[in-house]
Amino acid sequence: IRAARLDPNSATAWGSLADVAMRQNTLSLALQHIAKARQLEPTSVAWRLIECRALARSGEPGKGVELLVTLDDSLRFQRPVLQQITECYGLMSKPDDAAAICGKASDSSPTDPALAMQAAEWFEKAKQHDSAMVYASRAAELGVAGAIELMMRVQGER
Repeated sequence: IRAARLDPNSATAWGSLADVAMRQNTLSLALQHIAKARQLEPTSVAWRLIECRALARSGEPGKGVELLVTLDDSLRFQRPVLQQITECYGLMSKPDDAAAICGKASDSSPTDPALAMQAAEWFEKAKQHDSAMVYASRAAELGVAGAIELMMRVQGER
């Protein structure tokens, strides 16, 4: 609070206050603070992530995901951003959308085992069994524990 009072143009101070408010579960205050941080640094991915989390916890995951899906692929496919996007889609009961973005992320980094497994899991949730098999197979080839079990489970659901 002192830092924000000493320098009201410090996005870091406002972003930090928003993060503290999130931990204290005072979501309206968190949204006020993060709005100030985003006004000062509108391109910051960190502030977008905090705002998205606050919106999702406030029951507005659709507004939250809109903040992140417009980012370039290089930013959107970073683990924390992708995780937040898929969580929002999950809250909105949109596993197809979560699967699609995870599939794109995995295709952009085909040697990343975690992305392949994440895509396979979301395609399974979306009941897109053929796609789930493709990504589970990729994950298995990359040595992911549980990928073969996922493949067997999907095979049984066909």
